[in-house]
Amino acid sequence: MFFADNIMAENMWIGEMEMESHTTRDTYRQSMFYNFQRETKLIREIAYKYNLTFDGVCKANSDKTDNLLLNLFMSQQISPETVAIIDHFVKFIKSLKSTLNDPLGIVKGTLLTLEKYQQFIIPLIASDENKYRNQLIMLFTNEPNQYNIEFVGSNNTTQY
Repeated sequence: MFFADNIMAENMWIGEMEMESHTTRDTYRQSMFYNFQRETKLIREIAYKYNLTFDGVCKANSDKTDNLLLNLFMSQQISPETVAIIDHFVKFIKSLKSTLNDPLGIVKGTLLTLEKYQQFIIPLIASDENKYRNQLIMLFTNEPNQYNIEFVGSNNTTQY
C-alpha cells in the first residue's frame, strides 16, 4: 500500500515517496465507512440541488464534458476511495472513459488512476460490502430529508 498511497498523493518518483503519505492514507482507510457515509451524503445533496438521479451522478453531463463524481473528486470534496467503491458497484468509470470529451487526456488519465486504485480498496471493504451498498441504495432511493441532510435548495438550471 505504500507505493499506491504515494502514487495517489502524486509522488510518482521513488525519491519523492514518503512514509507520511502512507500514514495519512492509512489513517483515512481506518475510518473509511464513516468517510464514505459523509461523502455520499454530500454527493446526494449536490445531486438533489441539480435534480439528478443516481444514474445522472454517474453519467457525463449533456455536452459530454463533465461528470459530477469526477468534479467532486478533482476538487477534493470526495476521496478516491469513495469513487472506487461506487465504481465497484456500478462500473461507471469505463463508460465515462469512452463518453467524456477529453482532448488533452487529463480526465482519462485520472479515471485510469481511479480504476487501478480500486484493486487496493475493494479487498479492504470485502467483509462490509453490503454495508457500503446499502448506504448508496438508502441515500438515493429514500426521501432526502429522512437522513437529516440540509439542502441548499433546488436549482432549476441543470449544470449536469
